[in-house]
Amino acid sequence: MMTMTSGGDRSQTRWDRKKELTRTKIIDITISLIEKQGFEQTSMEQIAEEADLAKGTLYNYFPNKGAVLAAYAQRTVHNYEPVWQKIIDSNPDTRSRFEALLEFCYEWLLHNKNSFKIYLISRLHDKVSLWSDPEDQRSGIQGVYESIIRRGQEEGEIRKDITAEAMAALFHSNMAAVIMGWLMQGESFPIRLALTNTIDLFLSGSLKR
Repeated sequence: MMTMTSGGDRSQTRWDRKKELTRTKIIDITISLIEKQGFEQTSMEQIAEEADLAKGTLYNYFPNKGAVLAAYAQRTVHNYEPVWQKIIDSNPDTRSRFEALLEFCYEWLLHNKNSFKIYLISRLHDKVSLWSDPEDQRSGIQGVYESIIRRGQEEGEIRKDITAEAMAALFHSNMAAVIMGWLMQGESFPIRLALTNTIDLFLSGSLKR
């Protein structure tokens, strides 16, 4: 049976699509500018000019540069969703899933270290905690942690008296500290040992007894 779509629905769809294209354009331009000239040297005014937008329109999408970079990070995580799902489905338990996930993330960071460092600097510059906005984090890598933990709960491996969301937030904060240490100290930081220890500490308190 044929379904009718109202002109208003089509218009709304076109408007949503236009908004998403504009949002993507802003993110891409911001990343390009920051990579060329640095975070401090890139202003919202310049981003608006390069994107051919009024300054007020830009602020309707993002309140500051840090928010643009947060959206970039979320988009990156979203693009890898098939990888995250494969890691969850193809590994037998929570430990092996976290190990596979962190190994993948480590390899990604090796090839995108500067971009990720810019993101962290922007969050600190804007005085925004790396784990301050629950919805922001759950749509990013913290959401992947939560999916792994929830699968462990469903399989009877991980305790259920604490929510998957709360445990994911704790694991995320520990991971943020590890990554910050690695970015600040460079090659002298024992990143692989730190990742293993983070998993061990988490599982020691989260496994079902």
